[in-house]
Order: sequence, then structure tokens, then C-alpha cells
Amino acid sequence: MPFSEALFRGLAPDGGLYVPTETPRISPATMLGGSSFPETALPMARALLGESVSERLLADVIDEALDFPVPLVPLGDGLFVLELFHGPTLAFKDVGARFMAALMERLDPEPDRKRVVLVATSGDTGSAVAHAFAGRDRFQVIVLFPAGGVSDVQRRLFTTLHGNVVAAAVQGDFDDCQRLAKEAFRAPDAEKFRLTSANSINSVTKKLRSGCPNRSPSSRCCVAVNKASASDCSPALWTAFGDRRTMAASVPIVGILVPVLGIVNRLQAARRSFPVTAC
Repeated sequence: MPFSEALFRGLAPDGGLYVPTETPRISPATMLGGSSFPETALPMARALLGESVSERLLADVIDEALDFPVPLVPLGDGLFVLELFHGPTLAFKDVGARFMAALMERLDPEPDRKRVVLVATSGDTGSAVAHAFAGRDRFQVIVLFPAGGVSDVQRRLFTTLHGNVVAAAVQGDFDDCQRLAKEAFRAPDAEKFRLTSANSINSVTKKLRSGCPNRSPSSRCCVAVNKASASDCSPALWTAFGDRRTMAASVPIVGILVPVLGIVNRLQAARRSFPVTAC
């Protein structure tokens, strides 16, 4: 399937995620050679998307999306933390949501027709997606959130934008919001509304893989993932293992830290000898 089609479809027909048929082999020197986050993001995105997107368009998207600081802060003893919380909603999901929104606006094969962006959120995703698409009038954003299930700050971030952003409180929890969104995509007339999904996984590969600017190609990294879903951990596995057939490493990652023990078993099943730790 072409990248542009997968971008607007969001979820795959089986409810899973679209992933590249092949993971490109990228040298550590290319991956770690940028002097800033955007400078690292451009060659990474170019390698991942190939001929699907022109380099000029990618450069414009990255300049627009990553217009806030993303510093790599040294903590001492060879430990660094990439701060992804300096965007407009102070959440790491600003990186992926803004990249996705800018890309969608430029790659839409039917730019004269309106699209409906449907997103279920427990807080951060809705805020990031709402701000990323706010003011892009060809996109109508609908945010489903659990009533009483998000903080006041999070709620105000996606309920006060107005314009092309609408928020709906659901009597239930986040799973109920997600269920409603998936049911909408399965509805017979979903195509009529040109529904597309929005979440942080669409461009998280770029975000995670470009997380070590100004590091030596021989440096070894341990990746901490602050979400417990398999989709959030997948880019760490891709970066560590490289091509899924050869399992050749793209960059020397020595471990992955995830916050919930349940996901650890699934990650370890991918490669039992690889250190994956719950924290």
C-alpha cells in the first residue's frame, strides 16, 4: 500500500497498524550526525519514507512541525534525556501530531474535500492532535474523551480551541472512547465522511529513531518508553533490531525500559536475549 494511502486510512482493516514492508538500513553516523533534532529528523524521515515524499516537502513539514526546542540534556555518567515536552501542549505527542498534521495537509489527494479527524484520548493525545490541526480548515477534528477522566488542564487544551475542533465527553472510560472511534471506522458510510484517525504512532518512528543527536555513532543507548502499548514500543525494537528478517541492529541500543510489566513479556518474545525491563 502506498504511504499516502496508509497515512489517511489510519488503522489497518484488521484494527492493527500499518508498518513499512522493509525497515531501511541506516548507518549510525547518519542517524546520529545532526547537530539539532530537526537536522537529524530530516535524513531519518527521508530514509523511512523513501520516494513517497519529496525531500523539499519533508523539509518544509519538519520546519513547520518542529518549531519548538527538543533538547538532548546530559544528566551525567553518559546518561542523556531527550525532552519532548516543550511543544504547544507540553506533551511528547506534540512531535508526532504536528508532523502528521503538516504531512496530511500537503499529501491529501483530494485537497478540495473536507476530512474528519477522529481521535479518542485520555488527555495528551487529544490536546496534541487538536492543536496540531487547529486552523487547518479542511480538517474537522472530533475529540472523544472520558467525562471526568482527564485533568482540567488537558480538557481545556482541546475544548477551548473552537473553530474546526469539537470535543465530546463520553460517559465511560478511555476504552469506551476508543471503541466508539473504531465502530465509526467500521460503519458502512464511514467513507462518505472521509474519516481518518489521529494518534501519536503515525510518526513515532521518526521521533524515536532521531532521539540521539550529537552522540558518537559508537555510543550505546538505553531507550525509555513512557507508554505501555506495543505500538509505542515497536519503534524501539525496529531501531534496536533493524530489518525484521535479518535482525541486524540499526544503532547500538542496549536495553528498553517500559512502565508496565505486561508489555515486557511481549517484547521479550520478539528476542528473548534482549534486555527489556519494567520500571
